[in-house]
Parts: sequence; structure tokens; C-alpha cells
Amino acid sequence: MGPSRTRPLPNALAAAGLLALLVVACGGGEPRPAGETGTPDRPATDAGTAQAGEGEQGELIELRVGFLPIAGYAYLWQAQDAGYFEDEGLDVELVTAPGGAAIIPALQAGSMDLGVSEIVAVLNAQDAGIDARFVSFNFYESEEAPTHAVVTNDPSVRTPADLADQRVATNVLLNLDWLLVREWLRLHDVDPESVSYTEVPFPDQIGALDTGSIPAAGMIEPFYTIAESQGMTVLGNYFTEVRPIVPTAGVIATQAYIDEHPDVVRRFVAAVERALQDGIEDESLVRDLIVEHTPTPPEVAEEINLQEWRLAADIEGIQFIIDLAEAEDLFDTEFTPEDILWSEAKRE
Repeated sequence: MGPSRTRPLPNALAAAGLLALLVVACGGGEPRPAGETGTPDRPATDAGTAQAGEGEQGELIELRVGFLPIAGYAYLWQAQDAGYFEDEGLDVELVTAPGGAAIIPALQAGSMDLGVSEIVAVLNAQDAGIDARFVSFNFYESEEAPTHAVVTNDPSVRTPADLADQRVATNVLLNLDWLLVREWLRLHDVDPESVSYTEVPFPDQIGALDTGSIPAAGMIEPFYTIAESQGMTVLGNYFTEVRPIVPTAGVIATQAYIDEHPDVVRRFVAAVERALQDGIEDESLVRDLIVEHTPTPPEVAEEINLQEWRLAADIEGIQFIIDLAEAEDLFDTEFTPEDILWSEAKRE
């Protein structure tokens, strides 16, 4: 079972938080100072075309970076706000996108230079012949602070066993969430083939549960905290019950971009690592960034669990995810962790 909350959010606060966070999860965060936001369909620029040392003295290299405006990627806000990108000679525009599945084609097309993605999206891209790689694998989920949960509002669903022959929603099919929901069901002696799966975006899942259109959903923070505060039931944490620490996501680029602009990538990663270290040392900084850069009320930001940031890729953990995906026959290609990591990316 998921951890019980000792400080449930009041209903009024939960409602206010949900409205604000729907905006965030749909990519509608408040604009930041110049150069920090954009749209994925903006035409390609000359971002990243200059190597370090090229151009006029003091000229910054422009980069367009795709990201989701959520807590797990708040290190990008910190790198921007603290001047770490500028220290590395970079002028970074953070471009809101729905996820890695949208960012990766933009990287291939050249309308973005770098971006963020979860691991299964990168594996899917590789399987489709797009050589996307993590230049910094930094986003994990730990059992001390789980950020994914299977939630129900159906009184007939009391345990995972009750999900047999039911429908379960995940934000996207055939992604990391879908993969781990299925493995979580197996751990609870439920045949995942007995369950049907449907796509419901994270921001819409509470409403779908409330109307009864789905019996259960695989949710991410902040939504599962809000759902629980509204009286819905957490059946379990489908990431961290499968593995105590789950490697989830990081910063990616195409190998072609890396080959053409290796020093730019090194500079970007150096700035990101400074920001990651800030958050590792001070969790309150991350919560402050969420409040500053999104419409999230401080009371909600204080309650939610946060993902764990690290500076290096967990090779064993990545192989674990690859093995799960291959057991589900998601790919035609056999992968190793090295296939999706830049040669200079840090490894544990």
C-alpha cells in the first residue's frame, strides 16, 4: 500500500491546487523572463550552430531546449535563474513540450537542440532509428518519496486484486508508466493481460475517476496527493514497489548534434550539474522553484513528494527497465544501457 498521509490537504486547497496544476501539467506555466519559454512548433533557429570560441567575443550560443514544466525538471529553471547557463556562454530558451515523444522528433528535425525525456521514449526512438541519447541521466524516483501511485475512486476496488478484468488508465500507452503498472500488477498476483489499458492524460485522471469513467489510474504527483486528499484511495506505488529506486529520465540530444557540437553539450551539462547539486543539497530550493515558475500554491508545493536528482546514470537500474521492456516485446532491437548514453555521460 502507498504511504499514508499525515497532513492531508484541505478540500478547498486541494481544489485550488488542482486547478493551478492542471495548467502546469498541460504546459501552461507562467512565462519567465526573456529567453525562457517558447513553443515546440516554432521554426528552427541557428541555435547551437556555433562552437565555443566562435563568433564575436562575449557572444552567447543560443540553444532551444524542450522540457516539461514539472518538479522533476526544475533544475533547468535553477540553471537559468542562477546564471549557470550564461556562465557557460549559453543563452538557453526553455521550450514547453508534452514529453519526450514530442521532443525527440523536434531534436531530429533541428527545431530543438536538447531536451528532456523518460527512458522508454528514448528506447522507442532508438528502435525507430533515431539515435537519441542521454547526456545527463539525473531524474529518479525513490521509495522514500514515491511520486507515482495507482489511485481509485471505485468502492468495489479495495486492493490491486480487484483490478482484474477492469480498466486502468495511464498517461500514455507503451511508455514507462504503462510498463511499470503492468509489472506492479504482476507483483500483486494480477495477470496484466486481464486488465485493459486506456490513455488518460495526468491532468484529466482525477476528473475521470470522479465521474466513474475509469476504475483506476496510474497517477503522478501532484495529482495523487490531491486525489487522496479528496478521499480517493491509493492502492500502491507502482514505480517504487517494482524497484526501490527507478531511473526515470534526463537530458537528451541526438548523436548527430553531439558529434557536431560536443563542447556546447559539455557546457550545457556542466550548468545542469551545478543546478542539480543545488537541489540535492537543498530540497526547499526545488519547492521554491515550483512556486516561482508555476501557478502552484505554496501549500501544495510543500506537500508533494519530489523526485530524486542524481549526477550519474544507474547502469543496473537502466538495464532493469530495458529488461522489463524487452519482456513486453516493446522493441525489435536488443539494447544495453550504453546504447542510450552519451559516451561522456556520467555513470554510477
